[in-house]
Amino acid sequence: MRASTARRRMRAGATAGSERVQHLVFSVDGEEYALPLLGVGEVVRIDTLPAMPEAPPALRGVMSLRDEPVVVVDLAVALGGRKGLDAPESCALTAMTSLDGRPTLVGVAVDAVSRVIGLAPDDIAPAPRLGTLVQVEFVAAMARVERGFVPILDLERVLASEEVRAAVRAAGGAAGPPVPPAPPDVAPDPMDAPPPVAPPDAAPAVPHSAEPRSTTRAGSGKRSRRRRGAAQ
Repeated sequence: MRASTARRRMRAGATAGSERVQHLVFSVDGEEYALPLLGVGEVVRIDTLPAMPEAPPALRGVMSLRDEPVVVVDLAVALGGRKGLDAPESCALTAMTSLDGRPTLVGVAVDAVSRVIGLAPDDIAPAPRLGTLVQVEFVAAMARVERGFVPILDLERVLASEEVRAAVRAAGGAAGPPVPPAPPDVAPDPMDAPPPVAPPDAAPAVPHSAEPRSTTRAGSGKRSRRRRGAAQ
């Protein structure tokens, strides 16, 4: 999506809905940026992520979100800066993207989330054509705030960048389902043992309750008749 298209959508959303559109403001590598709040799924705190060997620069790690693995990419690297460091204020902004034609949930690591601001259409200015702090193709517009201007990022273009896609692919094999912890050593319960299995050539065992019952033995009827004849 082009920056001008993203800017028009933000202006249309502000006009069609409420007077102001909510934007999330966060910091990356000492600079502030903003994203439309509707484009962010969740804000998840990430204190420390396990390091992955031979990981691409944009790959921050893999976090567990409700027992599901989510690849976390480093927004600072995607914007052309240096790799971020894990800190108590570090957060991951989750968003959906398409990777190889499949919808994929990705976390975008930022240094800290500061606030939510409402922007009216007049508060949104065109993106600069030239810039030195970030790659201008990732900037959809500029937000006028009390401290000056804050770049509004085009998250779709950031997640579609080759560095981010390479990071997500590299973590694809490592981001398998989490392994459940091993159960403690407990002696097996005899009641849990499976029933014994008879060999194939053995006759099937018949339960005692299923055996046919007979109240008269063989020949007993004839002896009874003989005794009655003798008595007569």
